[in-house]
Amino acid sequence: MSSTIHFAQVETQHQYDGLDFPKIVANNDKIESIDLACEWVNANLEQLKQELAQSGVVLFRGFPLHSAEDFDKFSAAFGYEGFTYKESLSNAVRINFTERVFTANEAPKDVEIFLHHEMAQTPISPDKLFFFCLSPAEKGGQRQYVVLTVYLKRCRKWLQHWRMQWKQEA
Repeated sequence: MSSTIHFAQVETQHQYDGLDFPKIVANNDKIESIDLACEWVNANLEQLKQELAQSGVVLFRGFPLHSAEDFDKFSAAFGYEGFTYKESLSNAVRINFTERVFTANEAPKDVEIFLHHEMAQTPISPDKLFFFCLSPAEKGGQRQYVVLTVYLKRCRKWLQHWRMQWKQEA
């Protein structure tokens, strides 16, 4: 098994400060089992963590995850401390599949979920979040991510612009 990381590009990918967002890792080595996928994570762990630290989001495509149990095993391979739904003290309706895997939302399929800060309503939140899509939506369903540091920089510039505008008008 190769331990090479293959990065992919997609049309909707952005660049901020010269970095791809999100960083996309493709299974070009034809890793065909969850055990091999976990071995691959272990072999590339430091570089994967560096990519996450730089980009904020790493998207894995084409890896052999076919169940909540596979996703649990794959996410555990990164060595981050587990965070159970019970620990979050969240009041959102979710379904637990494993100790560390639970649904993101149980809203009806026709309800649009707007951009939000994941787990913002919880008094305790994890340092890292993993998301997994077992069966993609037939239409829509894309997960949107925001680089909060980039957003805050843009907000500061916008506020500075308007503050200057207001001073001139006052």
